[in-house]
Amino acid sequence: MIFRLFYLVDCSDPMTNSCGLMSACRFLQKPIFPFVAHSNDFAVNGRLAVGDEEREWVMSTLGKLGSGFWEVWGPSTTVEVNQLCIVIQHVCDFTIVVESHVQGRWMPRTFTEIIDQRNFVQHSLMSLQTKQELVDSHSAIDEPLYECCRLAVIVYSFLIIFPLPPVEGPFEALAAQLQADWIATGLDRPTESRFRILLWILVMGAIAAIGLPERPWFLSQIRALSWQMGIGDWEETKDVLQSFLWLPSASDLDGQDLWIEMLSDWCLGVPRDA
Repeated sequence: MIFRLFYLVDCSDPMTNSCGLMSACRFLQKPIFPFVAHSNDFAVNGRLAVGDEEREWVMSTLGKLGSGFWEVWGPSTTVEVNQLCIVIQHVCDFTIVVESHVQGRWMPRTFTEIIDQRNFVQHSLMSLQTKQELVDSHSAIDEPLYECCRLAVIVYSFLIIFPLPPVEGPFEALAAQLQADWIATGLDRPTESRFRILLWILVMGAIAAIGLPERPWFLSQIRALSWQMGIGDWEETKDVLQSFLWLPSASDLDGQDLWIEMLSDWCLGVPRDA
């Protein structure tokens, strides 16, 4: 069962609904209103107000959070991917806030500032352009991973940043869209330099697809890619995931279940390309 941090903040609070964020998440649409902050200190110089001490605290449990994205894209990339990377940095920062809360560490911020930080991150993510919107606007899309990565970050956000219960979360749509874009983009024939980020994307898809028809497809892709990467156990997989977006206290159980399910398939002789 996917662990969600409902106790951190209530996604039904009026501050969230005032900008249409809940509806945007439920229906995978852009927020209809601009983000409005209710505090002055939730961000500093364009980034969430997260202190250096907090960042040092979480290194032992979160690892090099987000570093895998920068290794894939670096500083020189397209405008669209750069916008995605900025949002991913916000997601990393709020993951630190969540981890500090989980570990019971005192944080020098008010409840209102936490809500503002969460809403700002989610509003920024849901405001990113889809691949189809970029195509319709005749923008050049030079990065084949853009849409799959955007969808995978949304999956992560619904688990950690802006938790939605299964009956309200659009996990069915996310799993189906992720699978369709993966196939359409030809990501089943990846280059070795993209193996790690593709593994993270697939794991996010597999978690979104728990109990759904798309789940076996995601597991087969993870199985094949893990074999290509020489990954032999869950800890090696987790090491890859933590270099992108992963909160162990929330998702390790889902990841372990995924690995056990894959091992069961191996024992049953399911082909790697099934």
